[in-house]
Amino acid sequence: MDRIKTFTPANAVLWLSPDRRAIDDQLNRALTDLGAGAEIDLLLELGGQRGTWAVKIKRGLSAKPQRGFYQALEDVQPARAFVVHAGEDSYPISEGIEAIGLRELAGLLSRTANEGE
Repeated sequence: MDRIKTFTPANAVLWLSPDRRAIDDQLNRALTDLGAGAEIDLLLELGGQRGTWAVKIKRGLSAKPQRGFYQALEDVQPARAFVVHAGEDSYPISEGIEAIGLRELAGLLSRTANEGE
């Protein structure tokens, strides 16, 4: 667990910045590999009752995570888990895991950051 990199809400807002370089830098620092095939792409430490959010990023429209994501969720025990896909639909994948489009996740993070101010 000590290899996991986290974001604070302020970093999460920066990740949503329109500046492509800032996004790439933040994503590169946030990529998380828990070993043994367990993988979470982004781990957001939002603090307080919001807790930790785990994010898996998929390039296509399919929001089906692989076994490694489920393994990582067992290790991390996040408050919320998302699989970001290229579409705009949001729907439950399984208990505690939601498929979500990037734009909707950005809005959710923005609202969450504003609630914490």
